[in-house]
Amino acid sequence: MRAFISSIIQFKRENDIANSKNNLDISSQKTEALFLGAQFDGIEVNDVDSDEAEAISSLPEFANIQASLETKVEPTLRPILATDKVVKTVVKKSSPTDVVFRAYDIRGVVDETLTNDIVYDIGRALGSEALDRGIKTIVTAKDGRLSSPGLSKVLADGILSTGTDILDIGVVPTPVLYFVAHHHDCHSGVMLTGSHNPVNYNGLKYSISW
Repeated sequence: MRAFISSIIQFKRENDIANSKNNLDISSQKTEALFLGAQFDGIEVNDVDSDEAEAISSLPEFANIQASLETKVEPTLRPILATDKVVKTVVKKSSPTDVVFRAYDIRGVVDETLTNDIVYDIGRALGSEALDRGIKTIVTAKDGRLSSPGLSKVLADGILSTGTDILDIGVVPTPVLYFVAHHHDCHSGVMLTGSHNPVNYNGLKYSISW
């Protein structure tokens, strides 16, 4: 087929060399425009008149070319699909104890995050743990903060409510509490201290024997 088309084009080109070119109307120019400078299966087609162009365009090999030039491709947008799924964000309600329990101790602002109720419950927890381990007494102490005497009494009440005894050694540095607890038979103690925090803070450090 390729050789046949090439022969037709070459034959007509040689016969029309001596003939003058006719003026082409607008429709003929559009038809020729389909083939000027085009390439099909390695054949370059140039200087083809309207009759030749119509003859060639009738061939099925050129149907796809003409259709592709005349067809306008409209861009399509992917529709946004509505979803019935509702994403619910569950926000955990924070507890006051989430703030005061730290990695190595218990710290909080007195009467805000560190309340009497929390200190009392901590005393109950320490006393209950001591009983489960066979410990009958816990050594207690406090620092010199203004809030320490009141919190120390609440702490003692919590421990005593479980049936565990206390040995209160008063206002001492934290190392003294550890020293007494280590040499006492109970080997357990709790220190009420705000450490290096501002004056409105207080907290607890404890050690329970295994």
